[in-house]
Amino acid sequence: MKLQSVQKYLFNPMAEIVIFALLFFLAFRVYDINKKEIGPRRDIAVEFATGIELKNGVNPYAKVKEFGYDLLRNRKYNEKLPTYYFFLLGIAATANYDFDTYINIFRWVTYIAAFLASFFTYLTFKRQNHILLGIGAAAFLLFNRWTLLNLRDVKSDMIAIAFLIASLYFLSKKPKLAYLLYGLSLGIKHVGIFVFPIYLMPLIIREIKFKKFAEYFSYALIPTLLPSLVFLVQDAKSFILSVMFSVTRAPSSTNSSVPFGYDQILVKFNPTGIGFLTPFFYMLPRLPLILFASLFFYLFMTKKLKTSFFVFGCFLFFATFNPVVLDQYFTWVAAFMMYSVVDYLPNDKKL
Repeated sequence: MKLQSVQKYLFNPMAEIVIFALLFFLAFRVYDINKKEIGPRRDIAVEFATGIELKNGVNPYAKVKEFGYDLLRNRKYNEKLPTYYFFLLGIAATANYDFDTYINIFRWVTYIAAFLASFFTYLTFKRQNHILLGIGAAAFLLFNRWTLLNLRDVKSDMIAIAFLIASLYFLSKKPKLAYLLYGLSLGIKHVGIFVFPIYLMPLIIREIKFKKFAEYFSYALIPTLLPSLVFLVQDAKSFILSVMFSVTRAPSSTNSSVPFGYDQILVKFNPTGIGFLTPFFYMLPRLPLILFASLFFYLFMTKKLKTSFFVFGCFLFFATFNPVVLDQYFTWVAAFMMYSVVDYLPNDKKL
């Protein structure tokens, strides 16, 4: 049977439903077998405590003040935007503030996010008439080792990834929804800030006027800026430094076999800083990442790169050159690896 005939059959909505029902069922079985107990030192447990603090009226961003604004050592600061912690508080309330129930609900949320991320990846390929490739890309996203590891450890990355892929899917046809989804992705985890040039591009190339861009961008601010206002008013310094901690923290790795070494190559870290040069002192280990990201930004803005590969490249450079190397960063790379080719495929052929 020719591939064209197979694809023609797969355009049948019932066939799509059956295929994705099987994929999701198999993925759930794999995820369920792979899951493990969550200890009190895991990030999700610390974040649960943050949700409880919010419930009790405590400013979770004040923690950085307790440690004298130490922006190098990992003190388990609350570095995500308030959107995420309010989201966790909602889950905790649903679980009646029982930790085990909370973990079970959150685990299901991450599973559903993985399913949605894979489905929107498929839809992106389908829009280009590449059904089989879309199914393959969706399956790759669901079953690669980094997705499995991320879901096993009950991380939030897949939720942010799902919002981002959905946002990119709707960007050309429903920009307001796309910017809102992008804001939600940043609200859950602000790794997606690297692809902001995609949302800035219509203004730069004068595809839309500034007034229209401001209208679209306001939708991204709803889930990011609005929940942050109360903390900016209470203690702007603690809030800003907490959110910026991922930019200044000392080089480290969750995998000792991964050499990072930028603290030795560029500067030896000294927690006392060096006076007025301290911000530059913190930023030096990020210099390789900044340089390569800037190069990629230039190539995208000059239309040497298409959107899908630009997204993948941003996260690849982030995971490769960031002096802080964490396993969850590679979840973003894997999620967009097959996605990276979609804009380079001819949309007038069915492969």
